[in-house]
Amino acid sequence: MQLRVLPIALVCVFVWFDFAAAQATRPAGLEPGQAEAQQRATTAPLIRQFTSPAVEVRGVWLASSSMTAAPDVLRGHLDAIRSANFNTVLIDTYFRGYVAYPGGAVVPQFPDFKGQDVLGLLIDESRRRGLRAELWMEYGFYAYFTADATKDQSMGPILDAHPDLLSINARGDRFIHRAFGDFYSICPSNPKSHEILATIFVEAVTKYPQADGVNLDRIRYADVDYCFCDYCKKQFHADTGIELKPFADASDQARLWLQWKRRQTLKAVRTITQKLRAARPGIVITSYVVGPDEMDSKAQGWDLWMQEGLLDAVAVSMYSADILPAMQRAIDLLGGDRSRLIAALSCAQQTDVYLSNIELARRHGLPGHFTWHFGDLLDDIQPLRHGPHQTPAKSPFDSRGP
Repeated sequence: MQLRVLPIALVCVFVWFDFAAAQATRPAGLEPGQAEAQQRATTAPLIRQFTSPAVEVRGVWLASSSMTAAPDVLRGHLDAIRSANFNTVLIDTYFRGYVAYPGGAVVPQFPDFKGQDVLGLLIDESRRRGLRAELWMEYGFYAYFTADATKDQSMGPILDAHPDLLSINARGDRFIHRAFGDFYSICPSNPKSHEILATIFVEAVTKYPQADGVNLDRIRYADVDYCFCDYCKKQFHADTGIELKPFADASDQARLWLQWKRRQTLKAVRTITQKLRAARPGIVITSYVVGPDEMDSKAQGWDLWMQEGLLDAVAVSMYSADILPAMQRAIDLLGGDRSRLIAALSCAQQTDVYLSNIELARRHGLPGHFTWHFGDLLDDIQPLRHGPHQTPAKSPFDSRGP
């Protein structure tokens, strides 16, 4: 029998696809906040009487899926947000491996925007309506999204250019599989990753000096068993003297690895915020962060970020119907300082639960709330106007006067 020798490049393609296909057969996990949002029961009594603070941050995330419409439709989105007496819109700026604006030096513009300056339009129209416009850096260390990684040979602009930055788990999985698609992550530990994100974010705030703030996101590890890239193995050993390998749950080595990773996210936020504030002194910087129950699985050391005073506030995920446990633990992690704790709420909850949670956060001394997300908000506009948002409020971060 005569054997045929395949070209090496073709063998590599077969191996890659076989590996990727095998990886995609693993059960799809949940993104942070998803399991939380699926929790619909609450023991807290529903609040029917609402206060009307004159100063309160009221933000809503405007995702890229809501940004591909015609300009008049986008203006209508902002009219709806303003009519519900929100004062802040968090506009998707960095997502899926792209930026929202044309001419990005590190990553290109999201193709569906077709060269149009959608971001500039939304910022200007937000400010025209008295809304603060924050640049939401949605993807953070997630460098690329694809509907099916087994059919897409790209890992996104960043990782195609810097494959050494790919974050992998102990099994060597190259991407994070979810029911709705697949993500690639750059290594959260590597200072090169920190510098790349800082460069993108500085580019955005420099290109749009009229933007009022920056909202960071996904400054975290993909999951509990990430990252086992070469950099992490080398640096963890150099810092601790311990070889990086899968550790037994709750072992001393596992705790040490967790603390080491938490410090890497601290270094990342330190680098990013220092460069942002050097480019735009005084700019407001917040971050969406996972809730206390999930923060260790993602090694997201947001309590350390706040201890160092790196952010103006954290928007802690409270997407469940019952927000009291997460809110109280977050207050404790911040040493009782409620002034820098924003409640990140889901309007996908029943309307009366969502409205009640806004008031509940208020009554616990929080300075305001961010709502996930505009795409689910339209049914709540009138209830907000007749409930917790019946009067306008000025954001405590607004420096534009009364």
